[in-house]
Amino acid sequence: MADLPESNEWPVGIYQLETSDPVLGGPEGIDNLQAKQLASRTVWLKAVAEQLGANKQATDATLTALSGLATEANQIIYSTGPDVFAMAALSAFIRTLLDDADAAAARTTLGAAPLASPIFTGDPRGPTPAQFDNDTSYATTEFVQRAIGNAKGFIAISANTTLTPAQVGSYVTSNAGAGSVNVALPLLSSVAPGSMFIVSHSSSSMASFALGVSGSDVLIFEGLSGNAAPYVLSTDETVFVVSTGVAWKVVAGNGARSLKAGGGFASILGVNGIQKLPGGTIIQRGSGSTVNGTGVITFPQGFPTACRQVIALEAGASGWSASNLTVYGSTGKSTTGATIKSLSWNGSGFSPAGSSGAFDYIAIGE
Repeated sequence: MADLPESNEWPVGIYQLETSDPVLGGPEGIDNLQAKQLASRTVWLKAVAEQLGANKQATDATLTALSGLATEANQIIYSTGPDVFAMAALSAFIRTLLDDADAAAARTTLGAAPLASPIFTGDPRGPTPAQFDNDTSYATTEFVQRAIGNAKGFIAISANTTLTPAQVGSYVTSNAGAGSVNVALPLLSSVAPGSMFIVSHSSSSMASFALGVSGSDVLIFEGLSGNAAPYVLSTDETVFVVSTGVAWKVVAGNGARSLKAGGGFASILGVNGIQKLPGGTIIQRGSGSTVNGTGVITFPQGFPTACRQVIALEAGASGWSASNLTVYGSTGKSTTGATIKSLSWNGSGFSPAGSSGAFDYIAIGE
């Protein structure tokens, strides 16, 4: 007994046995035709099923998660975690960006300015750099206004006040108030060198308005040393105060007191004194004496450049007479002193012998 031969094919139709068909067995017998056709279909189906199984992807968690999404128009899939997905809106505008090939194309789509030599319109704004900033950052109009000398703000003082670093660059003035009012500058260590205040006294109701310092800081005037704090301002007086890093310095002012105390009109009072003039001329005065016609003087303060003239006169001329007087002259002038010569008149001639006496002098230089 043998098996029917099977073919890997799909016969079209299954033969129907007829009443007139003879009984005939064997591989080609008509009685085995239906079974042979069905067997061939089975072989074909088996081959197809095996092929499908060989090419099928195994179950995947990512694909399974994606298959559970309900997609819609103008939506995009994004991941919220491992094998977890959601949908988000994807507008037509965003799609115009997604198809841009590079950043330049994206800026064109956005209407943005180019990175090189951009041209802005409207009123673009940005952060204002710190005061005294000197790097390559952009300067806002606020920074420029402050840099060209405009005051940062206006501060009216009615009671004792200590200014803060944040108020550097402000115009500070006395306001309606009574009694003695002091305004103190911030600590030098809290501000940058070059920090400036403009301080003015405009209140007539205050007994006094004084400019002071904080801690152990000092206030000095241009051309002078020594702590001038607290400095009492006259009514309608204005001073410009700048930090040098080691002291607060009054560099300018319009009041008589400021001019008198400042370097332009600096002075030392007393018999041996000095008076400086704004043009640079310095006048010094003092006294001395000669012995046998010669005396040496040392100026109260050395001249920075040169001594130009020295004039000496007898200090006690009350005893002068036609036969008794002394005249004085100078020689050997230097920036620090000079030699004074004297001659006595005895009625018939001048002689240095016995010429001794006190004199006063004026020295002029720069």
